[in-house]
Amino acid sequence: MSIQGYGMNNASGSGAMAVDNRSVGSNGSHTDILNQQGNHIHSNYSVAASVVRGRVSRLSDDALAQALVDPQFPTTGLVICDEWTIDLSRITIGQAFAQGSFGKLYNGTYNGEDVAIKLLERPEHALEQAHFIEQQFQHEVKMLANLKHPNVIRFVGACRKTMVLCIVTEYASRGSVRQFLAKRQNRAVPLKLVVKHALDVAKGMEYVHGLNLIHRDLKSDNLLIAADKSIKIADFGIARIEVLTEGMTPETSTYRWMAP
Repeated sequence: MSIQGYGMNNASGSGAMAVDNRSVGSNGSHTDILNQQGNHIHSNYSVAASVVRGRVSRLSDDALAQALVDPQFPTTGLVICDEWTIDLSRITIGQAFAQGSFGKLYNGTYNGEDVAIKLLERPEHALEQAHFIEQQFQHEVKMLANLKHPNVIRFVGACRKTMVLCIVTEYASRGSVRQFLAKRQNRAVPLKLVVKHALDVAKGMEYVHGLNLIHRDLKSDNLLIAADKSIKIADFGIARIEVLTEGMTPETSTYRWMAP
């Protein structure tokens, strides 16, 4: 069964929200659900008003979210890190706030905690792409499960289903550094805050590098700002374990942020 078999309801009377590719794919290809006509993302509803425990409400209905919470499709093991498998009866899914090539990011809660929920589609008619997405998912879960630092996004859990993969992390309520800078409209950022953010990034990356890991896509979109204004390094989907005998492949990272 394809995810296209699920219906979607769109909230009427609201403007579409601009979205970016912050952490859900970057190769330019699109999966079935993300091509469905009428799949808009709306921003003028609060998360609290648009989520229902264990399922998605009409305001946030879309096929990807429905595929996750549909009870007729059982949750399968994570293969690695099974102890991090989430209980879907404890999750709520709110509005999508970012979309990329392979999936979406949603606001939501898990066990009463505000979280970010990344959903990735596993296309059943594109086996090579499905395999790639599965590999990326398993790699990111393994990475996040072993990273514990105040300046690295905290992993909450994950799960696998027939058509959708889910990763849940803490929610950084102030958005990304890129969004923060855009909202300032070229107004100078206070020096004290600049230094604090720079130190947070340096501390987080020192920790990551100390584990012989390389992020490979460090940019303002992947630096998130928590409620206390601390920086959280996010999106380890294309990070790689640093091996001395392994050459670094050129296909990863975001070209606009890469060194010449």
